[in-house]
Amino acid sequence: MTKPSLIENSVRTGVWHGLVAAPGSGGVPPRLEVSLDGAVLGIPDLRPAHGMADHWSAQFSIPPEVLSDGLQIFLVQTTGTPGIIGHFSVVTGSAVRRDLMAEVELLRAELDMLKQAFRRHCAETGG
Repeated sequence: MTKPSLIENSVRTGVWHGLVAAPGSGGVPPRLEVSLDGAVLGIPDLRPAHGMADHWSAQFSIPPEVLSDGLQIFLVQTTGTPGIIGHFSVVTGSAVRRDLMAEVELLRAELDMLKQAFRRHCAETGG
């Protein structure tokens, strides 16, 4: 059996959804776990993907107590001999707003600098 891989994933209503492929597994689902900051949070629910051999639909309810301001990166990995097959991220809180506002301010400052340089160029070249 080759190493499982995470083909696609999304988060909806607090639940992570993924599609996991494990070619050559003979219909035996891979053993997976989800972790955050080195702590295992749990085991995703795996069900055979409709019409796809050796593929599983995975679901994992994200525990609300692990969510806090900022960025959390959840790792999806195999158990036993750990190997990361993918990840998903959740961004929350006011820290994100501050980060985005800082980026917007930086972009505005750079745009102002470019406008000044363009105006100076036009004045110097008579254009």
